[in-house]
Amino acid sequence: MATTVRTLSTFNYNDSLDNEYLYCTNTLTGLDTKLRLSDLTRKVSSSGVGLSILGTVTNTQTTFKNFNTPGARLPLSDTRGSLTLSLVPTQLNLALFDNTTAGFISTVDLTENVGTTILPTANGGTNKSSAYVVGDVLYASATNALAGLAGVATGNALISGGIGAAPSWGKIDLATHTSGTLPVTTGGTGVTSVLSRAVLVGNGASAMSVTGAAAAGQILIGSNSGNPAFANIASTDASVIVTNGANSIDLAARVTKLELADGTDMIVSSGTNTYTAAGMTFTSRRLVTNLTAATKNVVAAESGTVFTLNRAGGIVITLPAAAAGLTYEFHVGTTFSGTFQIDAATSADTLQGAIYMGTGGIGNDSDDNAENHGYASPAAADHQYIADADTKGRHLGTHLKYTAITDAIWLVEGFAITSGAIVTPWT
Repeated sequence: MATTVRTLSTFNYNDSLDNEYLYCTNTLTGLDTKLRLSDLTRKVSSSGVGLSILGTVTNTQTTFKNFNTPGARLPLSDTRGSLTLSLVPTQLNLALFDNTTAGFISTVDLTENVGTTILPTANGGTNKSSAYVVGDVLYASATNALAGLAGVATGNALISGGIGAAPSWGKIDLATHTSGTLPVTTGGTGVTSVLSRAVLVGNGASAMSVTGAAAAGQILIGSNSGNPAFANIASTDASVIVTNGANSIDLAARVTKLELADGTDMIVSSGTNTYTAAGMTFTSRRLVTNLTAATKNVVAAESGTVFTLNRAGGIVITLPAAAAGLTYEFHVGTTFSGTFQIDAATSADTLQGAIYMGTGGIGNDSDDNAENHGYASPAAADHQYIADADTKGRHLGTHLKYTAITDAIWLVEGFAITSGAIVTPWT
């Protein structure tokens, strides 16, 4: 049965649709039907701008927004009831992403993200797939190409090969790979050249000073205020004769007088090898040296010395080269059982003179036919005295004197104590 509508009013569409009904009449059957409005409508609501795909929503209109994808980087496809957004890794530009709070991409697939299995130099890589070892150095082997330079032994330095060439390991060549002058403060001299025969002189932390070149016979002499310098030794009163040579200085004294400490003349030369003394008494002693070693090399400075020989087992004495005026004496203080021998410096220094040989006591040779006493002179070429038997003069008391009368001849004199028939010791 139809419902009579008595009063009509304006209907406000609100959220209380469950209490609102719509009545309908079927004109064929004449039956009325009641429909709840909440079953006939659905309200579309928005969760906020940016969180939905809705543009605006009213009671009478709903507006939708379109997806706007940036070309090939983020393609959009309709797959029957759903929209699909896809990422194309090769089209990504990571520089445009904000990655300050969390990892946007945890790993990079070189094949998908870069298009190669080895990161090339154009993309900030090395384009090198082989492994590195400790000590390798990376260098450009060609344009846009990197290579590894293997390490070498300790102490080598990386040396440039020049523009367009590979570097290499090697030692620093001080002649070609350095510049400047090494200062004193780092172990250098601070100078780049030094005169021949000159000497470097310290100058604190500053560069060292260089002296002038030294001439023959000059020596380096210091100064209280300046650098030392080479100079010759000089004698202002000519009392010393200075002869300069290559690496040598010969000094000879010219003694004209001797003075006491107070300046009083003690001995004055008259210029004719005669000396006068003013009431002075002079005492001098010869140097006596005791020899107990198996050998003795006599030197010129020992001229005038008396050597006393006390080694029964034997002694070999070698004289210096003969030089006129040298003189030495040898006394046997202990009878030898071994060889007593005196040698000239060389066979060119020969012996002259004579010595008396015989047994101790009175020199009487009339008791038998043996020659127990006599003189022994060296032959022209003899240069040695060798007493290797009792008959050659090696007993206690034997005394020999050697005096160089030229630069090649020794004059010998003295006596040799023997036992038995005498035998010459010269050879």
